[in-house]
Amino acid sequence: MGTVRCSQHPREPAGWSCPSCERSLCADCAAPDFLAGPFEASCARCGQPASRLMVPEPVLPNYRMLPTFLRSLVSRRGIALILVLTFVLVFTRFILCVGSLLGIGVYAGYWFLVLRTTMYGETRLPWVRFDNNVLQDVLLPMVRFLLPSVLLLVPLGLLLNARVGLEVIEDPGVVLTDPVLLVAGLGALVVFPALLIVAAVSDSIAAVVNPANVLALVRRAPRAYAITWLMWVGIEAIDVTLTSVLPVWGTPLAPFPVLGTLVTVCLGLLTAMLFGWMIYANAGAYGLSVAPRRRPLVPGVVPRGRPLQPEAPATRYPDRDPFNKG
Repeated sequence: MGTVRCSQHPREPAGWSCPSCERSLCADCAAPDFLAGPFEASCARCGQPASRLMVPEPVLPNYRMLPTFLRSLVSRRGIALILVLTFVLVFTRFILCVGSLLGIGVYAGYWFLVLRTTMYGETRLPWVRFDNNVLQDVLLPMVRFLLPSVLLLVPLGLLLNARVGLEVIEDPGVVLTDPVLLVAGLGALVVFPALLIVAAVSDSIAAVVNPANVLALVRRAPRAYAITWLMWVGIEAIDVTLTSVLPVWGTPLAPFPVLGTLVTVCLGLLTAMLFGWMIYANAGAYGLSVAPRRRPLVPGVVPRGRPLQPEAPATRYPDRDPFNKG
């Protein structure tokens, strides 16, 4: 949609339209409707509610959305959610046997929720939602979140043992000299984000172990996946570097990796938003039907016209003077 001009003032761009009198309204022809919202208006001519003119917002690739996602993380909502997840991950370590797994399950459930909301065009972190079902909200997300690592590490471990055996303990550099191990390791590194995305968008464990889903995710948008993979590698490198230098509080028997966990949660949620936006920006390639984000045709302009005043009813005077009883 190009620039729409006001019906009354052709030199001014129109930001609203009146369905009643079918006129395009500029800011001076649109009267503010404070009860409906700061940008809502009514027609200053006929007094009927006016519709704000909206246009589809262009979809940017996920690397250009990084500033938006970072602002979401440092917003009040983002800081509150990051602190809550950090608290859960740190202090569930003290629950015997399954404490850490429960913490990972809570984090995995929210990580999946962030990816799913972002893949439909949402740029803010969603609030935590629980359906009072531990199996659906914690246990199954934990299994799907850890499954990609298991699917890749177990075959790599068996291959490593078959190729070099215990030599890797004495000389870890032997892995880099074996071309089979090097190719297998790089291949696992390439497909790991795809496995995580499949685990997030599907509720089925069978979908995660199906290699056709992973191949389809990469093949349908290879350039977008390559860019997203490079950003993921960079974020993981930053995470490993920061968590290795940040201090650990507590005692040797009960360490408190608060700062490291805080960094991991923050960067992990950023990764989930990048993964989700990759799908949103390539919704056509992935066969995903999403409603396009829309923005005002004339952004930042508020209505400033004068509301139409209702006509006062005509005063009816009596035929006789009420004080004259005669």
